[in-house]
Formats: sequence, structure tokens, C-alpha cells
Amino acid sequence: MLFREYLHPDFLDVVDNIYAQGFKLAVVGGTVRDYLLANSNKHDYDCELRPLENKNEKDLLESFKALSFGPKWEREELPFNVTRLSNGHFTVELSLARMEQYSAEFSHSNFKVVHSQKIDHRQGVLRRDFTINSMMYEFDKSWSFIDPLDGKNDLENKVLRACSSDFQKDPVRYLRAIRFHILLDFELPKEITSKAQNLRREDFNPQYLRYEATKSGRPLVYFFKFLSLLNIEY
Repeated sequence: MLFREYLHPDFLDVVDNIYAQGFKLAVVGGTVRDYLLANSNKHDYDCELRPLENKNEKDLLESFKALSFGPKWEREELPFNVTRLSNGHFTVELSLARMEQYSAEFSHSNFKVVHSQKIDHRQGVLRRDFTINSMMYEFDKSWSFIDPLDGKNDLENKVLRACSSDFQKDPVRYLRAIRFHILLDFELPKEITSKAQNLRREDFNPQYLRYEATKSGRPLVYFFKFLSLLNIEY
């Protein structure tokens, strides 16, 4: 199956619409991962946009905010200049290519965002959690596969590899690591397990813990894996 055939027709209309308004769109993360694993499409699209023409940061943001999508889509503006579209059946999250500059705080939102025309695909995916979620298909008149961090090789070898050292600054990424370990039966590398030994249960927001445990499909197994990762006796 071609990647285009894997996508929902309503989403393809969004892609064409955005392209007509001066942006090429890349589908990044779970949709691409599931496509390569031949899993069903959950139709929850994470997208990164780049302008077709050169723009400074101010004009880039203004053009992004000015995008229109028609009455069938409900639009919501999220933090960090992310736009979420919903048509009642699935969601699409749109953001400009960006870099995230982290502070020393250990939290899920301890960064500021930088948008620039000059951010290439490799720089853009360094903010993501794992290389298996950094692969993308970009539409620029046709769909092309882009894999800046060799995530396809990690997917084939069932390895969770962090996209950058910033991984260790965000507690939610450790929680996502456990979820993918359970869901996909992927290896947890020592670079993640060794860092986790220095963390405490109090470092993790219970809301995010419950969310990731539920998404794992095996919440009880997830919780014991969580305690084991932090080297907490139970």
C-alpha cells in the first residue's frame, strides 16, 4: 500500500489545502511508524509544516496562524504555536518546524520554542522522543520518505533510541518508553534504564502516568514496569 492510500481522504484534503496556502506538510511520528509496521491507521495525525517560500520568523508565524480550513473542521490553538483540527472522527495537530531550548528544570514543559525557516529536517526532529517517531513522509507535490536519524533501522531492530540528550530532561519520555516497550516489545536501552535509576516516583505527574499506562493496554503490567525501571521495591 502506498503511503497516500494509508491516509484518510479528509486528511488528504487538509494536506492539499495547506499546500495551496503555501506550506508543505510532513506527517511525523506514530502514523509513519504504524504504516511501516503494517498496523492499522489510528488517524491521529502529527504534522510539521514548512513554507514553500522564504519567510522571517514573524511572517512565518503570521502565515501559519492565518491558515484556513473550512467549516467542517473545529480549530483549537494549543501552547507552543500548535493548531489542532478535529472533524468529529479524528484529530490533526499542526506545528511549524521548530527547535526546543531546554532549561535545567526536570519537567514536561521546561523549554522555549524557536521557529525558523533555516531549521532542517534533522534539527526539527531532535526535539522528539525516539528515532522510531522521528521518521516522516513529506508532501511537496508528491510524498517522500525522510528519515534523518535512521529510525527505520531502529524500528526493524526493535530498539528505542532517544533522538537527543534532551530526552533525559522530560519525565514523560521515560513513561512513553515503558509504553512502547510493552506495546511493541522493544528493547529499553541502557542509556534510558541507567538514567531512570536516579529518578523518584514523585518526579512523575500521576496524570501522565495513568495516561501512558492506559495507552499501553496493560496498565497493571505497566505500573510494575514503572517501579522496576525506577528500581522501587514492590
